[in-house]
Amino acid sequence: MKKQIWIFTFGLLLGSLAGAQGTIRGSQDRNQFFLTFGFWNWTERMTLTQGVVQSTDWANFQANSFGAGYRGVYQNWGYDLEALALAGKAVGGGNSNEITYKQSNFNFDGYGGKAAIYYRTERFIELGVSLPVIFRNVQWDTINPNLKVRSGSNPLITMMATWRLRPTKNFLIEQGFGPAGVPSQTIWNFQASLLF
Repeated sequence: MKKQIWIFTFGLLLGSLAGAQGTIRGSQDRNQFFLTFGFWNWTERMTLTQGVVQSTDWANFQANSFGAGYRGVYQNWGYDLEALALAGKAVGGGNSNEITYKQSNFNFDGYGGKAAIYYRTERFIELGVSLPVIFRNVQWDTINPNLKVRSGSNPLITMMATWRLRPTKNFLIEQGFGPAGVPSQTIWNFQASLLF
């Protein structure tokens, strides 16, 4: 499934670049405030300690997000500054070298921000890069009390490639993906924005 998503996204990006034409202007060319509603998914490294034994494992984070921000535009170029709030679950568990623990869903909440720069290749299509920074608080207390878990103590920082579809001047759909981050392995998001 992940392979098909990457192929589909890559095809959209190539199609957008192939159709790029000169300066493309329209009624969308103005600075705007916006609200966003989205979904985030990433894989993050966990450090596990049980007695004198230490190991690492991976947890999958899934979260819904709500955000607000400002969008600046100059001809085909633009930028976004966005504040985010997230809430979701981290899924971890199984065997990690010498440490075995039960797979569980752990609630977490988070907050952060995202800065982005983009270029409009078509009247309704934009390509760009974004830099999300996310702080998260994971409720690991439901895990084995003899097992200490460290994850989410540092902010999640990564760079994502993004493409956007903007069918109207007040509505925008965005998908972003990144191959690696700190301390994540992969990350992607999908969100819809209302512009005012």
